[in-house]
Amino acid sequence: MVSRNGLADDKRPRGRPPLPFFLLIIVFSLLLGLIDSIKPWQPVPGLPLSGALMAFCPAAAALVLVYRRDGFAGAASFLKRSLDFKRIAVKSWYLPLVLLMPGGMALSYGVMRLLGRALPGFHVRPAAAAAMLLGFFIGGLGEELGRLSRRYSFG
Repeated sequence: MVSRNGLADDKRPRGRPPLPFFLLIIVFSLLLGLIDSIKPWQPVPGLPLSGALMAFCPAAAALVLVYRRDGFAGAASFLKRSLDFKRIAVKSWYLPLVLLMPGGMALSYGVMRLLGRALPGFHVRPAAAAAMLLGFFIGGLGEELGRLSRRYSFG
């Protein structure tokens, strides 16, 4: 069955808030902050490594809890689910999914040009664009795995 948002329906467990999940996120975040304070490093100017890795704290917390409850098979199933494209039942959702962010950025750039803002010339370095695409995809995947953990009962 397909829900209103185009995703296959799932039965979500109803229970108390996942306190262990949130506590693990806090612990992982504090550890990253501590490591950054001891040995700061910015892989990209303006983005400390701890900030980049914090996108994975929800996924790491969920993975630890799923592994603790269901073992290796459960953790593997949890990770596989993040790339389960069959769950998007209405395939037309792929178009806005892929084009929304680039379209918004292009529109913003165009409006600023029309308003006469001083902007650098538009140039794309393919290697940098590919690296950023991969980095943002992996970062988004880390966050979505944490969101996906709502379907698991950690209480």
